[in-house]
Amino acid sequence: MSLKEPILTIFQNQKISILLQLKDGRLAVYSEDRIIKIYNRNYSVSFLINKIKSLISSMIQIKDEKLICCSYEITILKINKNDYEIIQEIKAWTNKIIEISDNNLISIKNSDMRFYSIDKNKCKLKEEIKFEENIENLIQINNEDLCLLLDNYNKMMSINIYNIESKKIIIKIYEMKCKESGEMCILQNKYLVVSLYLCLILIDISNEYKIIHNIKTSFGCVVTFCHWKDLIFFSGDEIGDIIEWKINNNKIVKIKEYNNSKKAVRSIIKFNNNLIAAGANDGLIKFYDLDD
Repeated sequence: MSLKEPILTIFQNQKISILLQLKDGRLAVYSEDRIIKIYNRNYSVSFLINKIKSLISSMIQIKDEKLICCSYEITILKINKNDYEIIQEIKAWTNKIIEISDNNLISIKNSDMRFYSIDKNKCKLKEEIKFEENIENLIQINNEDLCLLLDNYNKMMSINIYNIESKKIIIKIYEMKCKESGEMCILQNKYLVVSLYLCLILIDISNEYKIIHNIKTSFGCVVTFCHWKDLIFFSGDEIGDIIEWKINNNKIVKIKEYNNSKKAVRSIIKFNNNLIAAGANDGLIKFYDLDD
């Protein structure tokens, strides 16, 4: 398998921060001009969302198709065919938000984790939990557990399994001194890949969360992952490369590097099932077909 030359390139003028495929197949693009552009299936701009003035740190679309943007507020939008409407704004500075089940959300910021529910188009805070460490990132592993990356302020990063029902950390998998952490990726409901500074860690989530491989990398942290299929995934790095990886014999194996840009790749996603879309700090969105 290999990436061909880009089949399409879109120039945004600004650094790309977030790419998100909407549930209707359209593409939402957020860049440093603080504008979300909604692209139709023919890659033309349908409309702009420019009412969110704070810098957006993460963006998701939940099961009922509402778009949620995290910044100094949590902004919930309804995306229509040719326009949008803001349904609700919640005063809660948030780094990241995920949907853990229908109409149930979890957000993080610093040492705070907040649980929200959505009822009759209104998002309500149910519970707030404070940790002793900063929560750098989270990902849902299954219906019961989350993986949290925690920083104890001395840049000692730890990988922890947090149980949603008991509201407790049940396992500390790993701890190392490093200056930053990156993104995480779930593969086939069996493996968890975690990016820490200058390394990737492979965890078997089907077997008591055991660490089975640790591979050194030549770049800082992966800020974006894309699971392609089976045990193949892609990462975007700080020097502008897209790297193809595969899990083989319980090890992370680098397959090939592709130069996407001379500047950092900030977001990489699977798009319309057969394409890879990558956005970088050069202001370009590139769409790749994969040659099996």
